[in-house]
Amino acid sequence: MRRPSPREGVSRITQCPNMTPESHCSTTLRIMSPRERVFDVRLRPEVHDDLKNLPTHRLRSIAVLRIQNLMYGEERGRELIGTADPDLTGCRRLYFDEIPRLARWRIVYRELPAHRPRTLPVIQILAVGPRAQMDVYERAALRLGLLTPDDMS
Repeated sequence: MRRPSPREGVSRITQCPNMTPESHCSTTLRIMSPRERVFDVRLRPEVHDDLKNLPTHRLRSIAVLRIQNLMYGEERGRELIGTADPDLTGCRRLYFDEIPRLARWRIVYRELPAHRPRTLPVIQILAVGPRAQMDVYERAALRLGLLTPDDMS
C-alpha cells in the first residue's frame, strides 16, 4: 500500500491516554489538510532553458521552490510598475539567490484570471535569470512581444 505524501494530507486517530469506559475523553480525528494550490502555474517553453542555464544546481532548486511557493499562494512578488524600460506593467518579480541578501536573480511572471469557471487563476512564468543589465526583464518583454531582438542591449 502506498503511503501518502505530506502534501496529500494524513488522517490520524488519537486516543486519550488511560481511557476507560467511564472517562469522558473521546476519540478525536486529527486531519492534516494538504497544501491547496491557489494558482495553476504555466511556464513559457523558454523558461525551461532559463532554469537549465542557471549556473548552479542550488540556484535551480531555489528557483523551483519559489515557483512552488507562488503556486500555493505562500509568496507574491513585487509588482513591476511602468517606470523602467521595458515597460512590464502588470507583471511581477520575485527575487532569489544562494546568498539571500544579494538577490541577484529574478523570476518574472504575471497573474492571469481563470480561463474557465471553476478553474484556478494562472501564474505564467515569463523569464528566470539574472537582474544584471536588466537581462531577465528584457527577455520577459521579448517573450510578451513588447520588444524585438533588435531592441535588446
